[in-house]
Amino acid sequence: MPADSLIIKAANMNTLPKKNDEEAALDEPACINLAKQDPLKFKPLYEKYYEQIFRFIYNRIEDKNLAYDITADVFYKSILKLPAYEYQQIPFSSWLYRIARNELIDIFRKNKAVRVVSINSLKIKDIIDDIDLDYREEYRPQLIKLIKNLDDDDLQLIEMRFFENKSFKNISEIIGTAEAAVKMRLYRLLKEMKSQLAGR
Repeated sequence: MPADSLIIKAANMNTLPKKNDEEAALDEPACINLAKQDPLKFKPLYEKYYEQIFRFIYNRIEDKNLAYDITADVFYKSILKLPAYEYQQIPFSSWLYRIARNELIDIFRKNKAVRVVSINSLKIKDIIDDIDLDYREEYRPQLIKLIKNLDDDDLQLIEMRFFENKSFKNISEIIGTAEAAVKMRLYRLLKEMKSQLAGR
């Protein structure tokens, strides 16, 4: 992604998704089946995932009003597409994130928003550790510059894996790629970053 079309900002730790006991106890497959028959029954799913999806979107555009609009579109489309959803193929949460990701791709393609990456400074060190380099403070601005110049597919991979702590399985479900392929892609990306940081 061109550096002049991307904003890097410090992550707000308060934007991490939260779960409560009521959400954990939700019988999700049953709710999905009910909602397939009656869209009004979608409410428990909406209430469980709204905040997570909103934050996923807002962290990437930092335009609150637009983030509300996109989130509304995500849930509207999820209700329309729900009859075709199969719980066994992909978790419902990943399915929602996939819809949200596609909505964002469309927004950025149409230049309706500036792409933002919310970087947790502590995670920069984690990336350097994964790259297998001894940490040096001068690596930090260099790595941020490398991240800023990644194409969007690689940027999303770094973003979800390191800044949002998503598992490889979860990432593969969201982007629709095999888990092994996601791991290989990240391995190659980190190897390239190591080469650039080490000046080789």
